[in-house]
Amino acid sequence: MESFLGRGFNSRRLHHIFFMKIHAIVHKAEEGGYWAEVPCIPGCATQGKTMEELRANLREAIEGCLSVPVVEPSLNKDDQVIELAL
Repeated sequence: MESFLGRGFNSRRLHHIFFMKIHAIVHKAEEGGYWAEVPCIPGCATQGKTMEELRANLREAIEGCLSVPVVEPSLNKDDQVIELAL
């Protein structure tokens, strides 16, 4: 039997197992439409002409920001690695 992590990362499959609520701040754009930022993810922001488009773009932006490549950390002899599920 293959482990959960052994099947490869898939954010859509992961969404069905883990739920995470993320707050975004929505602003009206001066040129029309909206833009939003995600305070808990530095640099994560997007825009949309409508709220529906903004919501779709936010989901895509958040998934993109959270799926950056992870570099293996160098560990010292007394270091420990722990796993957290959010």
